[in-house]
Amino acid sequence: MKSCTCLAPVALLLAATALFSVPLHAQQMDWVLVDADRNDREIPVDLRFDAEAQAARPLVVIGHGFAMTSGDYDDLSAELVAAGFTVALVDTESGLAPSHADFGLDMAFVAAHAAEEVGGDLEGLISDVSALVGHSMGGGAAWLGAAEMGESLGAVVGWAPAETTPSALAAATDIAAPTLVISGTADAITPQATQHLPLFDALSPATCRAFASLEEGGHCGFADSGTLCDLGEFGFSGMSRAIQQFHTAALTIAWLQHHLLGAPEAWSDFEAHGEAEAAVSLDITCSTLSLAEEGATMNARCFPNPVRETLFLDLPSSTASATVHSSDGRIMAHWNPTSTPRIDVATWPAGVYFLTLEGHRQRQTLRFIKTP
Repeated sequence: MKSCTCLAPVALLLAATALFSVPLHAQQMDWVLVDADRNDREIPVDLRFDAEAQAARPLVVIGHGFAMTSGDYDDLSAELVAAGFTVALVDTESGLAPSHADFGLDMAFVAAHAAEEVGGDLEGLISDVSALVGHSMGGGAAWLGAAEMGESLGAVVGWAPAETTPSALAAATDIAAPTLVISGTADAITPQATQHLPLFDALSPATCRAFASLEEGGHCGFADSGTLCDLGEFGFSGMSRAIQQFHTAALTIAWLQHHLLGAPEAWSDFEAHGEAEAAVSLDITCSTLSLAEEGATMNARCFPNPVRETLFLDLPSSTASATVHSSDGRIMAHWNPTSTPRIDVATWPAGVYFLTLEGHRQRQTLRFIKTP
């Protein structure tokens, strides 16, 4: 039995309600990408984005469940946009005889090519860092797409992922990206024991992976209310949809912010959610230390922050290398910091940057802001 500090039911419901706040500048656009390598296959995409974002944002590609559409995931899409991502909901294979193979390839194509295809007023909206997220059938398709993309993909998240044809189970061994599975113990449509856990266990031991089990969580609670999915779960009396989406948003966002943005606090938030919430059990298998643990071992700092021209570094002698990434994943600098205790950032675009320091069995990520 896991000991925890739990929110009272009313407080938790209020937290869940507050979580779903659509950003003031969130917009939606229908978009079609064309895959020339598959006979000019058209891939309709429901794009959700922050119209006033100051920099390109990582892309989160979402695959829907069986006989569902992109419009069935408005709530969680809004949360992802508010958390700093651009969201692309793939709107293919929504009929009663879907091709899982095509759906997985569609998701992979959008993740790999959206940044280069977007143009006009939306140019610069999407960075070249991406993740695949899928619900049920879309979760299995995310496994298929992730296996195709290899190390070019930033992360994978499966919400109650389901086995597919061809087999997502077989594809799991080829997934290199960090992978999170979120599963409800009361899911009767794709049961945890026969669907979610096997897809998780089949992942390569070298893959950073986590399994989040939601006590009394269902199958359709990942989608909005009133969808076709609800018919298959008629009479469900487990975890409420609001609470299930509260946990799903918190875990998904922290996972993606850590792996796509390098946000220093995100991994701690991810682990803390599993510790603090009685309904959430986390099984994490990653070879790397959490950012909180890494930071405690090096005690490095950078200043001034925010910075306009020169960033100074105060580093321990064990520091062997330093790398700066922009918020869209670009490497801005990489060097041996023992010979360069400062960085000239005067010509860099304004925005958020992440400085990653590595030493012997140590790693720390610092966040700094470059001002105009």
